[in-house]
Amino acid sequence: MPAGVPNEVIKAAKKQLRKLEQNSAAQNPQGDLFDRKPGMPEPEEHPLLAALRELQPDELSPKEALERIYQLKKLL
Repeated sequence: MPAGVPNEVIKAAKKQLRKLEQNSAAQNPQGDLFDRKPGMPEPEEHPLLAALRELQPDELSPKEALERIYQLKKLL
């Protein structure tokens, strides 16, 4: 049976790897990808979202609701 890497070497390598990963994370923390930087403008809202917010489905007849769906599809 071929000789493998001794367990002590593997344990020492794992310990060293953990130490390197911790130091790397401490020195270069990943920022929040969704955090806005000061001075960045707000993204413009898509017209479809504004139309959906204004929609009152309980106040529409089935025919009006179908017409509104077709109007909303055109905004895509």
